Amino acid sequence: TPLGISLDLSRGHPTGTAEILSLFELHAPLSQINCDNTNIEVKISQKSSAEFVLTAQAKHISEHGNMSVKLMVCSVDSNDLPCFVSVWIHNPPEVEVVPLTLLFQPRTEQQTRILWLKQHGAAPLTLLDVVASSDKYHCEIDPDPVSNNYRIYVNAWQQDPVADQTNVLTLKLKDSRNHEKFITVPILIEQ
Repeated sequence: TPLGISLDLSRGHPTGTAEILSLFELHAPLSQINCDNTNIEVKISQKSSAEFVLTAQAKHISEHGNMSVKLMVCSVDSNDLPCFVSVWIHNPPEVEVVPLTLLFQPRTEQQTRILWLKQHGAAPLTLLDVVASSDKYHCEIDPDPVSNNYRIYVNAWQQDPVADQTNVLTLKLKDSRNHEKFITVPILIEQ
């Protein structure tokens, strides 16, 4: 059983392969593939009597996130053991904020956290500003010179947990038609 096939759609890799090497003599070549996901196209080719190449390609995947698909590869002869292969698919949204929530420790000294704005879509947004809900936060925007991503340094001080108080960062963005978009990131104080 190979380790599996990884498809990272954020990097434009919708196709992956795995080599299957049979340790037992097969009665018939591996030719049957059972896949429970119609968005994955899978093919198998034979390199030698005991070596096969399994190719998986993502097609029309609209669901965002991480998912896995189990494949069963077998021959037409029931005396041959099946081979199980996992296909892992990473399909992030067009705009991704990492982490989803900023955590700070309850300290008065300055603390720094990094917030990433990663863009995977065909029409990237422009980050205009990051506005904090409290003056205890200062943000610096650092655009990545080789991509449309942004690193945001968030400096905080006097972080005391206050009951029923939630601080947020609001990311102000602009699309290609000059429409403003907003993304809110909660800030929590660890207790």
